[in-house]
Amino acid sequence: MGYDTVFSSRLVTGRKNYQCACCLQQIAKNERHLYQAQVCDGELLAFRMHSDCRDWEVFLNQQNGLYYDDYTPLHEHVANGGLGVLEQAPEAVRQRFVKMLKA
Repeated sequence: MGYDTVFSSRLVTGRKNYQCACCLQQIAKNERHLYQAQVCDGELLAFRMHSDCRDWEVFLNQQNGLYYDDYTPLHEHVANGGLGVLEQAPEAVRQRFVKMLKA
């Protein structure tokens, strides 16, 4: 899957609850988060993410040399590598995954 064009990437305040595309946890109503819209292989896609989750996802992909077609979502990094991939992550990011794994 190739990411052709990111045409909108901005911090927004949610008017309702959303799901973070990185950690798959809830983004609460009125919480500031990242909204990103892009065209991928000719298809319009929109994502909402906790900003700190997105930052950690980008960091992990860069550390592993993963770009474009090989780009891996944060939740897949954790599924494949366990909580160890979150060892240096911000506390809020780690806590979202601990909460998810306990459920």
